[in-house]
Amino acid sequence: MEEQIMKRLMKWLLPCVCLVTLATGCSDSDGEGTPERQGKPITELTPDENKKELENIGMNLLSKINPDDHAVLLKTIARFDEIIPSPEIYSVLKSVGKVCADTDLSEMVSLASTRFAVVDMSYGTWEYNESTSQWDNKETGQKGEVTYKFKVDGTAATIHATYSDKTIRFEGRTVPVGVSMKVTLGTDTLAELNSSINMNEAETQISVNSSLSASGYLFGVVADINNNNSESMAVVTFSKDGEVLVSLDANGIFDSNLRFDPPLKSAAGELRIMDDLRVNLSCSDLQKIIEEDRKNDPTYEAYHKRMADVYNQYIHGELRYAESEYVVANIAFQAYAEDDNGDGIINDNDDWNIEPLIVFSQDGSKYSFDDYFSEVKFQSLLEQCEALVNKYVKLLK
Repeated sequence: MEEQIMKRLMKWLLPCVCLVTLATGCSDSDGEGTPERQGKPITELTPDENKKELENIGMNLLSKINPDDHAVLLKTIARFDEIIPSPEIYSVLKSVGKVCADTDLSEMVSLASTRFAVVDMSYGTWEYNESTSQWDNKETGQKGEVTYKFKVDGTAATIHATYSDKTIRFEGRTVPVGVSMKVTLGTDTLAELNSSINMNEAETQISVNSSLSASGYLFGVVADINNNNSESMAVVTFSKDGEVLVSLDANGIFDSNLRFDPPLKSAAGELRIMDDLRVNLSCSDLQKIIEEDRKNDPTYEAYHKRMADVYNQYIHGELRYAESEYVVANIAFQAYAEDDNGDGIINDNDDWNIEPLIVFSQDGSKYSFDDYFSEVKFQSLLEQCEALVNKYVKLLK
């Protein structure tokens, strides 16, 4: 049951994350009075006008991501894929390409951990012989360092990686505590990755510090995770040419005595989009939610309505435009049932569930996430996102 609770919470919180990671834009505030957007105070924006604002600033963010910025890097990785000496090594490089192509912040965490376990499959200096289609070992080198040299359209390319001999067990895998990688073409550095992972002797604390830079884009992860009932923190940033587009500052309390995974007691975080939008999410007591979930109710309807009240008590979310403390909308929950029988009557035999709501402060109106963030209402944003993805797909062919 605990696992179901965690999955349900993640299902609801992820749309909130998706919302804010698709939002950036220009502030209209002049620093005096109530900030304005679309020519009116933000306190007077209707739900439809806020929808338009969110879509516009989401499209603005997408416009800042240029596939051509990664064309040379992706072409270099694609060439290496053609002549790859080992699929294990390529899995690391493919992850680098995925981060760049998808702007996938979650993949950064993988790059900081399990992906690096495959780097030590080889060491020394290897050069691809175009005449024989073979890799020649130029230098034996030492364990912990490997270099691959090859050509892309006649230009010399190099992939150089170093990793520490010291390893730790992390999420069931053996991981080197330090890794660095650089991809170059000619005299240009296309991508550079650095990561360090450390664990204390008691195995109750893990620290992660990772960064990936590629063509002016920078992904960074700094985390300090404790499972001994003390505070943990994580900071994730995504920037381009020195301008921070998205940042996440999160903290939580983990307790190894808890029986669910992850053993999280409480958590809070703020997603900030440049100087334009921020969303605060928090769960004040996950243990209480699980305890309430274990109680029995006479009907499915009673259970879901009671649990919706529990979620509203312990889970909180607020959306603000960054130039103001005015809360544009809150997150709430409600129980609902689908008329499975098609008879127009809702009863306990129907499929009861709980859904998140976005509640606007301007008029108190409530919308389910599915209704408000539908494909039809955000069609322009989705079309621009699809066009961006198609450009990357074209580059990878």
